[in-house]
Amino acid sequence: MSGLRHATVSLAEVGASCIMPAKNANIYEHYENICNEKASILTANPAFFKQLLSVIKGVKTKWSVRLALCTGNQLSKKLRFTWEQNTLTPLYNYYGLTETNGICIAEKLESKTEEDNSIGIPVDCLIKIVDEQGQRLPANAAGELCIYGSGIFNGYYDNTSATAKVLKDGWFNTGDQAVLHDDGNITLSGRLSDIIKLPSGERIEVKAIEDIIEKISGLNDWAVCPLSDWEKEGIAVFIVVDLITDVDELILHIRQMVGEGIGSYAIPSIIEPVNIIPRGNHNKVLQKELFDSYFQSLKQL
Repeated sequence: MSGLRHATVSLAEVGASCIMPAKNANIYEHYENICNEKASILTANPAFFKQLLSVIKGVKTKWSVRLALCTGNQLSKKLRFTWEQNTLTPLYNYYGLTETNGICIAEKLESKTEEDNSIGIPVDCLIKIVDEQGQRLPANAAGELCIYGSGIFNGYYDNTSATAKVLKDGWFNTGDQAVLHDDGNITLSGRLSDIIKLPSGERIEVKAIEDIIEKISGLNDWAVCPLSDWEKEGIAVFIVVDLITDVDELILHIRQMVGEGIGSYAIPSIIEPVNIIPRGNHNKVLQKELFDSYFQSLKQL
């Protein structure tokens, strides 16, 4: 299911149908589409499932989804529990990239781990966790996730320098930070590139701020993005506020929660309300499009 090619090829094999949502459809349109088309399997990322929960709660429409698959980011135990309690539909996590030809790590259907942010166990591949020098780390230590197997790509087209950075002795260096546990399960702990060095000299993971904002009510969608300004970096948060929440009060609340939860140095330099968070494959935030729209709106002021 990782990517459109897998959804279409696998469904053609078993004689099923693939439901294609409209570009830039809002969460209410997604929900209506799922119900009208009687979808039985739903694949999305954690942000989508959280948004969908805000629509599903209190709605008595007959639910046809039998299996939900999550990918594209960390899946917390809280979100998984809330989803399953409200939909009575199991939610499983998996991991797959274009460079790995789709799913390479997944949870078994008969047994889900209780680890927070677990993506499961290797599927037809080998994995290792390495440090900054490329040395293999022991179990329970955080490092870069590397994957080896027949599904690994041969390289990026006409870009040998980019290929050399990620393919080393047949191992694909994913750029994702992960932990391999004693029981063989793997958990994600962030992107190596998502660590921001602030003007104060402090370093912070984008995920630390995401974890705080995820708990704040009044948001239909949101995105935390690194903000580069010459040699300095900062944090920008874009929010889609629901119809009943005061925007100014919500922005103050976000600043307060981040300050109390992490420290004043981590308070985002930009907290901007927007109409929509542009998303691409696997519902991932299109940061360039988001920033282009933001800076364009500043020019119009």
